[in-house]
Amino acid sequence: WQSDRYNVFDVSALTLSAASLVLLLRQRGGADAEAACRACLGVAMASMILATTLRLLSLSQRMGPLVLMLFRMVGDMMRWLLLLTVTLLGFAACFHALFEGQPATCLFGSSFGGDMLVLLEQVVGTDPDFNCLHASGAVTSVYAPTALIVFLLIVGILLINMVRGAALGPHLSPHLSPPLSPPLS
Repeated sequence: WQSDRYNVFDVSALTLSAASLVLLLRQRGGADAEAACRACLGVAMASMILATTLRLLSLSQRMGPLVLMLFRMVGDMMRWLLLLTVTLLGFAACFHALFEGQPATCLFGSSFGGDMLVLLEQVVGTDPDFNCLHASGAVTSVYAPTALIVFLLIVGILLINMVRGAALGPHLSPHLSPPLSPPLS
């Protein structure tokens, strides 16, 4: 049962259905409870429809390999997001330590979560304001722009590797492909 990939959707649908039932029984009435129940049931229904559709498509000779490729791609994206999250956490801690105790600058210093959001904005393409970082203080005016440049370089390398892996696939990347099995005699 655990080896079937589609059961993830079924379990999530059952969990959301149970959550909506608990919300409905626990908070009698109220627009917020009803809206939360409707949202849970809507996501549960979408998950069940997706699971059933993917199961049926995987039976087809033409669509089955594409469904398997979709699951592999989602797995690769999740691993990439894990690497990005670790990088974001590390550099957010760096900037939080650099700007702690100083007045909030135009970029960093408000809170750890705020610093993470600023770094996430840098990942998706917001132009960094280096003038603000240079004017922030004696120590941070050197380290903060350097740390931001290093962060942007690491994220750029991660993005290039993700695109390379998606374009080439594991069958063309020698370090990702499994070892060849010996020929059968």
